Amino acid sequence: MSLAQQLLPSVPDDSLILFDQGYYSLGLLHLWQNQGRNTHWMLPARKDLQYQVERSKSRNDEIVILTTSPQARKKFEGLPEQLRECYRPITLAERAIEY
Repeated sequence: MSLAQQLLPSVPDDSLILFDQGYYSLGLLHLWQNQGRNTHWMLPARKDLQYQVERSKSRNDEIVILTTSPQARKKFEGLPEQLRECYRPITLAERAIEY
């Protein structure tokens, strides 16, 4: 069990969990999102991220379909074949923080 899995019981309601780019497990991300009420996750997209655009919500937001692997579905019971998530590309200029 990973450290992230051990933290699942402490996921607070109304939260946004930020993950590192190197951490990509749709099974665990699905568990995080369904652990509490109004919980969300965000992580930088990998260069090789494969998804299908289901629809656009706005100029910058899209609802995308991510397909889970058979290995992930075997490891994470109840993981669906597809996840629908909001995808928002962030440009380098948007990453700048002003104080």
